[in-house]
Amino acid sequence: MPLINIKSLILLIVALLNLSLGILVFFKNKKDKINIYYAFTAWSTAGWAFGLAMFYMISDLNIALLWYELVAYVSAALIGASFLSFSFVFPFVKEKPKTIFKIIFFIFTAFILVITVWPKLMIPRIVENSWGRGGELTVYYNFYVVYFTMCMIGAFGNFIQKYKSADESQKIQIKYVFAGTLTAAIWGTLCNLFLPWFKIYALMWAGPYLTVAMVGLIAYAVLKHHLMNIKVIATDFAVGVMGAILLILPFFMPNNLLRFLTGAIFILFCFFGYYLIKTTYEQARRKEEAQKIAIQERFSKEEAIWSARQLQRFNETLEQSVKLRTKELEQAKNIAEQKAKEAESKREELEKFYEVTVGRELKMAELKKKIKEMEEKSEEENK
Repeated sequence: MPLINIKSLILLIVALLNLSLGILVFFKNKKDKINIYYAFTAWSTAGWAFGLAMFYMISDLNIALLWYELVAYVSAALIGASFLSFSFVFPFVKEKPKTIFKIIFFIFTAFILVITVWPKLMIPRIVENSWGRGGELTVYYNFYVVYFTMCMIGAFGNFIQKYKSADESQKIQIKYVFAGTLTAAIWGTLCNLFLPWFKIYALMWAGPYLTVAMVGLIAYAVLKHHLMNIKVIATDFAVGVMGAILLILPFFMPNNLLRFLTGAIFILFCFFGYYLIKTTYEQARRKEEAQKIAIQERFSKEEAIWSARQLQRFNETLEQSVKLRTKELEQAKNIAEQKAKEAESKREELEKFYEVTVGRELKMAELKKKIKEMEEKSEEENK
């Protein structure tokens, strides 16, 4: 029967915390890639912590080796893969990786999983010393170290690049995820990746501990800044974790009276926890409805403002068109009046010319008539 010590108990609690967070995130929105990849990251972290707990609790070294290889190290490898995938979609998709890089990554991941699950290929045996137990590592462990390190560097590199182009809300989200996961990643890789590389196994049990910091910071971000669109997750998470602790607490009590009291406390907590969660969901639902109404009102107000601005622009355009047309009509009127004046002037000139010409013709006719009369008179006198 596995022997639970304080180190293993803490590892089990850490596993439970990460498992609970992953479940809550995943079932909040099962279709969102952000929720999916983060849930797998949390579940892989839970598997890593649980595998290490079983590794330390089980006395049979062969079975302990199976837990060490098939659960702890496989889960740790999946942490790198899922967290890197999470970094590509959180809090927004900036640039999708090229297909060739995806293929190379999948091949490398498959290779790491094969050398990890292959019996005694990467970890041939377990060694026990005065400080505890650890796994003897082969040359294949070098590939494992390179793979996990590349995943972490790539993930944090993505967050740094996205931070530069993120808005204020997204920057806050990135800060919390970056701070929480970076702290856990540095401590975890130091205790469980690099120190075992140098045959130092004394701190392997402490590697998953700081994932609690990751859980805490992200839960705080969820509560304060609506991280990953899971507003009520902090309440669910707190109630679930507290309930799990109260559930296992009676088994560690020294006498029946304390077991009965802790069991009664657990039942009361379940009762009040249920109503707390129910109230939280109702408040969240009301607030979401209020936000929807506020958004609709804001949209209607913005639409009205936009319509007023469009109408104002139309009026301004119409006024400009009327002014321009009026100016054109005035110019046309001036031109017409000028043409009329010119026509009148020409008419007067023609009338004068006509009068002069007609008068001249009449005088010529009279002159001819007088000349003719004078000629006739002259002829009569000559006769």
